Amino acid sequence: MGWACLYLLVVAVLCYYQALGPGRTFLPADLSLLIPPWSRHAQEMFPDWHGVARPVWDPLFQFYPARKFLASAIQGGFVPWHDPYLFSGSPFIADGQSAFFYPISWLFAALPLTSAFGIVAALHTFLAGLFFTMFTRRRGIGWEGSLIGATSWMLCGTMVAWQMWQVVDSTLCWLPLSLYFSDRVCRTCDPLGKPNRPTCFLLNFAGLAASLAMTLVAGHMQFALYSIVIIIAYMLTVGDRAFKVRVSAAVLAIGLAGMCAAAQILPQMGLLHVSLRGQNSASDLLATSMPWTHL
Repeated sequence: MGWACLYLLVVAVLCYYQALGPGRTFLPADLSLLIPPWSRHAQEMFPDWHGVARPVWDPLFQFYPARKFLASAIQGGFVPWHDPYLFSGSPFIADGQSAFFYPISWLFAALPLTSAFGIVAALHTFLAGLFFTMFTRRRGIGWEGSLIGATSWMLCGTMVAWQMWQVVDSTLCWLPLSLYFSDRVCRTCDPLGKPNRPTCFLLNFAGLAASLAMTLVAGHMQFALYSIVIIIAYMLTVGDRAFKVRVSAAVLAIGLAGMCAAAQILPQMGLLHVSLRGQNSASDLLATSMPWTHL
């Protein structure tokens, strides 16, 4: 397992090494040249700069200020329920993408802020591969197949395209770990045919609940719900334990995860009905969806 971890770490570092060096960051900082006062001097400061065709604003103007405020809250020892710097003040924790209760987010307070973006991106990429390898090895797939699958998961379109937002990757990287514990919970025997003891079952159940809780606080509730649906489908269709046992385990694990993540979920639910999108009906939202033929 040691050499497999080393391989996954090398893949993650190779993907983000340009953002890991001193004075580098995993942020589209050049977008600041599109707005005043920097836009007035962009050409003279950077003669080779010719603008940005389709600027992606969120990482620089949403996530950077949010992580800076999160870091200042942790360093200052206060709970950031409210962000006084956004507009005339805005809820902070109730914004799920603030991810204040997500432990890896605390690295933004422990590391130089600009450097932390690249380190956190590489860390989530590594964890995605590590957890995927654990799951596929659990299912009896060989090392070569497991590492090929892990690499594909680490570098798939969703994980790469959304990495600059970070909250999607921080949510999805826990899915293979949840599948790993789900498989252990759903089977009465391990891969070697040895019966699972009650203590082992409870530890795996706790691991499943913990990984789901991390999914719920990681910063993107939509992808967290996708992950939960996958876990439910897996636990209902895989395993040799009685169907009622698997159903009960799934419900209890999700319920326990929800309780652990309540500090994030409850404020977020309270904000939904007064948010901008909360004023739209379901039919209004569905009217903007792409047609099924686009699949």
